[in-house]
Amino acid sequence: THVRFKNRRRCADYVTAVTDNELAFLREDPEMADLFLAEALDHLGTIESALLALDERPGDVKLLNDIFHPFHTIKGNAGALGVTSVLAVAHSVENLLDLARSGRRTMGPADVDVVLRAVDVLTSMIRDVGVRLAGQAGTDLAPVAQALIESVDMLISGQAEAPGAPAGPARVEGGAEMAGLSGRGGEIGGVK
Repeated sequence: THVRFKNRRRCADYVTAVTDNELAFLREDPEMADLFLAEALDHLGTIESALLALDERPGDVKLLNDIFHPFHTIKGNAGALGVTSVLAVAHSVENLLDLARSGRRTMGPADVDVVLRAVDVLTSMIRDVGVRLAGQAGTDLAPVAQALIESVDMLISGQAEAPGAPAGPARVEGGAEMAGLSGRGGEIGGVK
């Protein structure tokens, strides 16, 4: 199933907790599931260093492309595999980055912060997919994902970021480590 969003507002319509329906294809093909999880986490791991450099050189198109492409790949893979909640978050951030790549927006500190938050949220969501595929109870990350999409939408529309927007996702209790998908010393989103 490939979901194509006509506008960024529709992204929010697809943010729900990762559901069993989203995982149906991945459950049928464990090798594909492992590949999706590993590749998505690898892509997310490449973004942070480029973002730190972008903070110093906000108009650097090569850096913007280096940040855009992992989100684009995660979005495409999630869409092809039916993981629409991950697709929605990645698509939202991709919209923001595409504006910067095309020169229609300059990445400021708020943009960099929201993209860093997106890395944390998507990392938690991907790890949660692994937890659920391992037969364990997952965590409802929909509120955090929804808040992130709203923050991105506000930045794109020229408004300040949503007041009280969370700094990152809550820690996924127990499951990520037990599924062998933990990184950053057992932290999710930089929060212990």
